[in-house]
Amino acid sequence: MLQQDSIENTGLQGLDGQTQNPSNNIYNNGPMNHGNLFEYPDTIKPDTILPANTNARQPFKSVFQSHSLKTNEKEPLENHSQNIDWISIHFIIILGFLAWSRINYHKRLNQIFKSFFAPRYLNQLAREGNIFRERIAIPLLVVYLVSVSMLLYLLIRDFSDFHLEGYANFKLFSIILFIVLVLWFIKNIIVHFIGITFKNGLLTSDFMLTNFVFNLMTGLLLFPVIAISVYTSSKEVLIFALLLWLLIFVYKITREFFTGLSLIKFSLFNRFLYICTLEILPILIFIKLVMSNLSFV
Repeated sequence: MLQQDSIENTGLQGLDGQTQNPSNNIYNNGPMNHGNLFEYPDTIKPDTILPANTNARQPFKSVFQSHSLKTNEKEPLENHSQNIDWISIHFIIILGFLAWSRINYHKRLNQIFKSFFAPRYLNQLAREGNIFRERIAIPLLVVYLVSVSMLLYLLIRDFSDFHLEGYANFKLFSIILFIVLVLWFIKNIIVHFIGITFKNGLLTSDFMLTNFVFNLMTGLLLFPVIAISVYTSSKEVLIFALLLWLLIFVYKITREFFTGLSLIKFSLFNRFLYICTLEILPILIFIKLVMSNLSFV
């Protein structure tokens, strides 16, 4: 039980016999001066004895508070983060090849660019040397193979459910690169065989040179767009790269169709058959494979 002193409610008797107002205390008017003595009123307060089981200390508020995020999943989710270090290594190699070609074969590189946009420069490119056997052809061909294979890999990864069991990322890219390389060799062998069959080596040379120049330019034009798509994770940029590739492909088909029209040994029907078999059919097969497993997100 709490006890309370009764002194607080009574008047205080000073030394001079005068009763002091209890309101004149230290909390109100300070000390009272009576002659030469300073007297303070009694400041005894009610007892503040607490029960034994009462904690007089205020609870300590920790600075470490639990987060207020709400969990949507109770089960652990699979980590889908992808390592693109191997892609960066390929891009560094491509940049090295482009720098080497720009420094050592500046003139031939400019001729390749001009041959892509103007057919008359194609003859100039052929007169000044065999581009197939020059050193600049190897690094530019590598740029083409890596760029096209990277584009196909990104399309399969981002827009398709097609997966090879046990083959992910670099292994899948390597398989695509190998397929693109094999198809490139097969197409050139078939074109060379057609030239021998129809006994028209000049037209075959024009076809192969036109196709080769367009392959090199395809790699040079696709590479920066694909690099932006990879490092920004933008599907819109990837779709733009695909549209750019298709636009270059249509332009190449048009150029090949009108190559060597003055040569009557290779009729327009045979040209159309060649274009449909070696150029359009592989693209249609690839589109069919992708569309059958398409999954837009």
